[in-house]
Amino acid sequence: MTREKMVSKVLEVKELKREQLEAEVRKVREKLSAEQQKMQDLEQAYKANSVELTDRQMAGTLPVREMDVYYAYLKHVGKQIQLQKEIILIRQQEVDEREKGMVEAYKEQRLVELLHDKIVCQEAKQAGQTEQKNMDAEFIMRKTER
Repeated sequence: MTREKMVSKVLEVKELKREQLEAEVRKVREKLSAEQQKMQDLEQAYKANSVELTDRQMAGTLPVREMDVYYAYLKHVGKQIQLQKEIILIRQQEVDEREKGMVEAYKEQRLVELLHDKIVCQEAKQAGQTEQKNMDAEFIMRKTER
């Protein structure tokens, strides 16, 4: 197997690895987006219930029992928001790790591409030199035959 073919095979493997890492990054980003959406939904629910509680308190139409239910619910949603923030932080770290791996895969692939290009240029140069030598030898042979 020539060096060019060998480097081509390595290049194919690097491309495959990069594509796999890109797919992993997309999956992890999708998970992060889903978790961020959950966070937004929780924050909206918290805000809506807070506004409703405040409005009913101002109107004076809120029995004490319902006030306790509102406070318990808002406390529960507040805890869920804190948990969701932790989950988002973990997902963001996963995205960062996968992206670093993907960047490394890009670098490796680029290095192999450069090596491949260098080998192709060297082989083309050697082929050109060999052809020139053959042409020179033919020319010299013709001259000596006369």
